Amino acid sequence: MVASGFLHLAENIGDPLLYAPDGEDLYNGQPTGFWKCFLYIYGRVSMLDLSYMQVRTATGRIIIYSFQLLALGVVAKAIPVIADYMKVKPEYQRSYHPSSSYLHIILTGHVTAYNFKYFVREFYEKERIRSKYFKIVVLSDNPPDAAIKTQLLLHHTKVYYRQGSMLKLEDLHRVALTEAAATLILCSRHTFDPDADDAANIMRVVSAKNLKHNARVIVELHHFHNKPHVLNTPHWSPLNGDSVICLAELQLGLLAQSCVAQGFSTLMANLFTTRSSRSKIKHKKSWMDDYQRGTRFEIYYRKFSPFFVGMNFQEASIFCYRRLKLVLLATHHNPEQCACSATIDGIAGGGTITTDTIGFFLGERSSKVDRVRVYCKNCHENVELSAIKKCKCHMPTAREAKKSSTHTVEELPSRTELEANSALEVETKKNMSCPNVSPADTLATSCTKNPPGGPSELCLAMGCDQPINGHQQLDSTGMFYWVPAPDISTVIVDVKKESSKTFSNHIVLCVLAGKENEAIGLANFVLPLRSAAIPYEELHDILLVSNKGFLEKEWPVIGNLPQIYILEGSALKRGDLRRASLMTCKMCVIMSAPTVSRDLKDQDPALLDKSVILATANVRTTSFSKEGVPAESRANPLESKSPLWKHGSEVPLITDLARETNVVFLDDDDTDSSTREFYLTQPYSEGRAFTNSVLDLLMVMCFFDPFLVSVVEGMIFGPISKELENVLAEGDGLIDSEVGMNIPLERKPDRVRIVQPSVEDVLESLNAQEKVNTYGQVYVELLRTRNITSLGVFRRTDGRRKNQRFVMCNPPQDTLLHDDDLLIALQHF
Repeated sequence: MVASGFLHLAENIGDPLLYAPDGEDLYNGQPTGFWKCFLYIYGRVSMLDLSYMQVRTATGRIIIYSFQLLALGVVAKAIPVIADYMKVKPEYQRSYHPSSSYLHIILTGHVTAYNFKYFVREFYEKERIRSKYFKIVVLSDNPPDAAIKTQLLLHHTKVYYRQGSMLKLEDLHRVALTEAAATLILCSRHTFDPDADDAANIMRVVSAKNLKHNARVIVELHHFHNKPHVLNTPHWSPLNGDSVICLAELQLGLLAQSCVAQGFSTLMANLFTTRSSRSKIKHKKSWMDDYQRGTRFEIYYRKFSPFFVGMNFQEASIFCYRRLKLVLLATHHNPEQCACSATIDGIAGGGTITTDTIGFFLGERSSKVDRVRVYCKNCHENVELSAIKKCKCHMPTAREAKKSSTHTVEELPSRTELEANSALEVETKKNMSCPNVSPADTLATSCTKNPPGGPSELCLAMGCDQPINGHQQLDSTGMFYWVPAPDISTVIVDVKKESSKTFSNHIVLCVLAGKENEAIGLANFVLPLRSAAIPYEELHDILLVSNKGFLEKEWPVIGNLPQIYILEGSALKRGDLRRASLMTCKMCVIMSAPTVSRDLKDQDPALLDKSVILATANVRTTSFSKEGVPAESRANPLESKSPLWKHGSEVPLITDLARETNVVFLDDDDTDSSTREFYLTQPYSEGRAFTNSVLDLLMVMCFFDPFLVSVVEGMIFGPISKELENVLAEGDGLIDSEVGMNIPLERKPDRVRIVQPSVEDVLESLNAQEKVNTYGQVYVELLRTRNITSLGVFRRTDGRRKNQRFVMCNPPQDTLLHDDDLLIALQHF
C-alpha cells in the first residue's frame, strides 16, 4: 500500500527538476488512480499484471525497482519458514500414539540392523502368544538406514521407528514412555570404549526413571563393575521387573563352566533362543542333525498339578521324564517369595511339592510343558501324551506311594515357543523379581577337577559324598574360598627356575591384551571355579597368560582367590604356550581385551578378531614334547590323572570372538558358509567357539519371563549374592570373614554343580538289574541313585581330530550311548 501511494504520487506529479531546452518545466507524468498503481505493483510481484499501466517517470521506476528488491528479500527470508509449515514430516520424526488394543515396548540404545533383525524375529516368534499384544517402538539417535528400513517394511504393522534421544524429555513423550510396558536398552557390541557406552546406558535408565518412577527398564551393560551404578539408580526396583544383563559377566561365566564341562556354553546359549518355526536345514554331516534337534529346547516354567503334591524333587523328576518326556531342572517352593529366587532343588535340600510350587522344565514345546499342570491320574494314566489335556476333575487326586508302571518312549515333536499362562496380566510384573535378593542368592554351581575318567568323576558316578572342607577359609559371603592376597610378583611363574611350579590338569586363560587395555572383569571367570561347593583338593590351578601390566588391573579383585598363577607372555608365541604346560592342561581359553581406540571405527570387522584367530591357529599347529611334563605323566600316561596331549590340535580349546562372522577363520577343514547362522557353524556346535552376540536375545526372555533368566544365571554363576556385588563394586576384592569360615554344610543353600562324567564310568558304577545302554535309562538311573540331572551328551564326531565332539541337548530317550560319550549334567546337593 505504501509503495502504491508513492508510485501514485510520482506518476501524477512527474519527475522533478525536468526542464526543456528553452528552460521551461517539462511534465512527463500521467493522471492515474491509486488502485491502478496498486494493481501494477501487485502484478510486478505476482507476475500477473491486471492494470495495463505503463510507468512514464524515472522516479516511478526507481520506486518499482526498490520495492521489487525489498519484496524478494522478504520472500526469500520467509521461504524456509513457509516450507517448514507446509512440508510433511518423515514418519520417524512424528509422535507415536498408543493404541487402546495394544501395549508397546520401547527399544533404544545402540540399535543396529543386525541386532534389530534378530530381536524382532525372536520377539514375534509365531508361537509366542503374548507377543501379538505388543508393538515395538524403536527410539534411536540416528535416522534409519537402508537395512533398518527394509526390516520396518517387513514388520510395518508391528514396529515403529522414531528418531530421538532418551535424554530429551520431549522425545520420551513422543514415544509415550509413561504408557509403555517396558523400555529395553541395548549396548553396542563393538564400541571402542565399553565404559563410555555403559555410562550412556545408565543415563538412559536415569532419564526413564525420572519421567516415570515405576517404569520397567531392562538394560544391557558391558562390564560387571558398572552394574552397581544401575542398581543404585533412584526408583530402581526389581518389583517392577527391572533387570540388568551384564554381557561380560555371562560371557565369562559360560566360558568358566565350559572349562568344567566341555560344550556347556553352547548348550546353555542355545536355550536362550527360539528356533521352532524355522525350516529344518539339511546337513551333509549326519551328526549336525542330532545337534540341530537339541537347539530347539528351551526353559519353561509351570505350576504342578495336584497330582504331584507330596512328591520330592527326585520323584517328580523321574515321573516327568518317564511319563511326560520333560526334564525338571528346578523348583520354587515359597509362594510368598517371588519366582526370581527359585532354587535348583534336590533331595538333599528337602522339601516336597505343594500346590504353589513352580517347576522349571527343559522342553521343546510349550503345549508339552502344559501337561505338567493338567495331569490327572484318573484321566491320563493310560492315555497317549497327545491326549493329556485339561480334564473336568477339580479335586486333588491322591498319589500312590509307588508307581511301578513303565511307559514306552515316544518320539518328541518339534518345539514351539513359550506360551504365556495369561495374555495381558500386566500387573504380574510386580511378582517377577525380588527387591533385595539377587537372582543367584540361593543357587550354587561348581566344577569338577579331573578329566573324563578321573577319580573325581568316578567317585561322582559312584555317588560318593564329598562335603565342603570346613577348615578352609572362606570369604565374607561364605560362598568362595579366600586367601590373603599375595603380591602379584610372587605368583608370576618363572619356568627358568628349577623350583618353579609344574602345572598339570590346569586351566589356561590366554588374554591377548597390553598394558593400555582396560580390565574386563576376570573375576567373573574365576569365581565360579573357586566356589566353596567344590572340595578344596579338587580345585584346578588357573594360569593366566597375558601382559603383567594388564593383569595388575585385575589383581585387586582376583588376588584373594587361591591357586591363581600368572605367566607373562602371549598365546601368539609358541614358546609361551609350551611354558604354560599346554600339553597337560584341562582346558585352554583364548580371548582378547577391548582396545580403547577411536581407530576401530574405520577398521574392517574381520580384523577385530585377528589376534584370537592367529592365537588359535598357533595352538592348533604347536607340537609338544615330554620335556617339562610331570614325571608321573611321562612314566604312565594312561594311568595319569592329567591329560597328555601330543599335538596342539588335541588340546581342548575355546575361542572367544568379537564378531560371530569370523568363525569361518577358525578351522581349515570347516566348510561353513559365511552366510550360515552362527549357531549352525561347526566350531560353535562343537563347543570350540563363543561370542557374546548369542546373548542378545536374553533381552526377549528377560522381558517375558525375568525369573527364567534368574535361573539361568544361577546355573552359571552359583551363589553370587547382592552382598558379593557390593563387595566387588568397592574394587578391593573379596573380604575375609570369620562368619563365612565356619558355615556348616547343612546351613548352606541348595546347591548344584556342573559335572561331566563319562558314560563308561557311569555304566560301570551302576548296579541296575537290567542292561542300561540308552540315554533314557542312564538319565533315570543317575537321577534315582546319584541325584544327577543330565542335560545332554558331548559326543565324538566323524572329524579327523581326536577330541572333536559336538553337543546334543537332551537326546531322545532311546538314543544308544557310546562308551566314550561324555554327559553334561547337574549334580544336586
